[in-house]
Amino acid sequence: MKINKIRLNSFKNYDQTGFGFHDRVNVISGNNGIGKTNLLDAVYYLCLGRSYFTNLDSNVIAHNQDWFRLEGDFEKDEIVEKVAIVCRRSESKTIEVAGVKYKKMSDHLGAFPAVMIAPLDIQILMESSENRRKFINNTLIQISQKYLSNLLVYNRLLNQRNALLKQSLEKGFLDLTLIESIDRNIYQPAQDIYEERQILVSELSALFDYYHKKITGDREAATINYVSKLHDKPLSQLMKEALPKDKILGRTTRGIHKDDLEFIMDGRELKKFASQGQLKSFVIALKLAQFDYIKKISGKNPLILLDDIFAKLDDQRVHNLIDLLYHKSESQLFITDTSEDRLKSILENAKVDFKGIHLR
Repeated sequence: MKINKIRLNSFKNYDQTGFGFHDRVNVISGNNGIGKTNLLDAVYYLCLGRSYFTNLDSNVIAHNQDWFRLEGDFEKDEIVEKVAIVCRRSESKTIEVAGVKYKKMSDHLGAFPAVMIAPLDIQILMESSENRRKFINNTLIQISQKYLSNLLVYNRLLNQRNALLKQSLEKGFLDLTLIESIDRNIYQPAQDIYEERQILVSELSALFDYYHKKITGDREAATINYVSKLHDKPLSQLMKEALPKDKILGRTTRGIHKDDLEFIMDGRELKKFASQGQLKSFVIALKLAQFDYIKKISGKNPLILLDDIFAKLDDQRVHNLIDLLYHKSESQLFITDTSEDRLKSILENAKVDFKGIHLR
């Protein structure tokens, strides 16, 4: 799978413009603030139907505009399909593929898989358990409609449960019949989600270990672990035990919405001692494992979007990464950097054919 062309209208800092892409490697260079990351985000948006950097569609509409439109020509198995996304501030966005408009936005997920690696990933993945769960979810919703369906059901029931618990704080009364009804319906989707996450992390761990060793030259031992209360007890028991606490706090304190990932390097918690270079290598290896897993399960080559990832990486790690991305992958790559000459030198030395797009 690849994207041949993109057209942007009123998307972030782009008024009305378009770009053609190389089928393997695209180097996007220019000064900070010129729109390199925004162009990558536009490609990502066409793939997944949302921005990588914000949950609010209004944040990607150009200043003083009421709408944006993105179009991309995607090629799969020598067949070209045009993806068009339109979003207005006062209306729901629409996604159209090959002239057919989706009835549900979720129908678009998985059709055009993509993996983004950006500087903020270090902060996102290291600081917040919520964002580590988003990483898990973002991986699985691109390959499993069952997972996406269960996640939507679980989140809807969880919101209902939390609303009841919050009301009980205000009214001094909790309708246990309603709580029990919600709980009975939430157990199965939660169990299904838990089992898919177990499989994901188990297979992701092996892939991660391979990529991390390749990038670092096997200089550090790193692992990822899946953390969940469901390892020890079924959700039905966990929720019953936690109900007194839930009533006091006005929210659900047990469930798969509390799951997490644990990152370990050389036997210690990664974020407490690792250097910026080690953190970046860890995150890149994790994202490449995500890429490989999506490719394995979906049978599609996800686009790889690399936003300014070479900073703070030594030359050996950069060489190892380029070798992994180009010579051992058939995916289309998009790479941004402030230095046009630096990227050209790195890629030419690695004997990589590419197209340069310099933004001014």
